[in-house]
Amino acid sequence: MNIQKAIEILIELIDLVERKNKSQGKELYKSALDVLKNENCSNIDLELLYRNFCGYLAHGEFDEEEYQKMLQLISFLKK
Repeated sequence: MNIQKAIEILIELIDLVERKNKSQGKELYKSALDVLKNENCSNIDLELLYRNFCGYLAHGEFDEEEYQKMLQLISFLKK
């Protein structure tokens, strides 16, 4: 996966939580989208996003679709 694909997944996640009228995760997804869209995004930024998403995965509540997309993002950010 590349950054463009990660951006697409984040856009899908934002759309998903908005359609389901959920607030949980929305700000995390939007801030991650801003970071990935920034051309000056560093490996440190990606590592911080990885940690944030792992924490959210451990403590958040989401359906299977959101869960699978989160796993894809975490897999990308881990590299």
